[in-house]
Amino acid sequence: MKDVQVKLVALRDLVNAPKNPNVMPQEKQEALAHAMTVLGPNLQPPLVRPSGTRGAYIIVDGHHRVAAALGAGHEAMLVVVADMNAEEADLIPVGMGNLRGELDLGLTADVVVAALQDGVDRGAILTLSGFTDEELDALIRATQPETEDPLTPAMEPKEERPPNPFLLELTFATRDDLGRVKRALKRAAGKGGTLEDGLLRILAGA
Repeated sequence: MKDVQVKLVALRDLVNAPKNPNVMPQEKQEALAHAMTVLGPNLQPPLVRPSGTRGAYIIVDGHHRVAAALGAGHEAMLVVVADMNAEEADLIPVGMGNLRGELDLGLTADVVVAALQDGVDRGAILTLSGFTDEELDALIRATQPETEDPLTPAMEPKEERPPNPFLLELTFATRDDLGRVKRALKRAAGKGGTLEDGLLRILAGA
């Protein structure tokens, strides 16, 4: 590549490349158009190449920025014009998308919260950062300390609750059978014990 220049070009003279591997969700496209309405279209000039038609250029990288500038009502924007062949033009947007850094969300959250604490308007933060309202709220929540230590409940003694009562129903063929069972339960319960105590001792193997 050679002969790189920065020019102010009419948006009507910028043509989309036949291949563009970079995609952007609609809400991000709208946020970008809003940013260009507020800030203007020239903070990050797109990369273009001559089309072969006098005064016209093919977009290499920056299709969404050009579309956002049009959506914001601009008629021209600065572009970086580079002389390159078609093969280079196809590969450069792949590399540009692949080599861009990723946001450290922890540091990003700190920056956003510090801006809010310094009195920066929320709308300005949304415009400059490109975040949606939901994304901004999630970043703010990420910096807030937890209200309850998740280990505390496990360390605290559990409240003892009385056992749930249950009903045991026995049917005897004769009164004699009932009497024998009662006597056996009283013996198992011991002095002062109840029939229930005797039953529990028998069941426990006492």
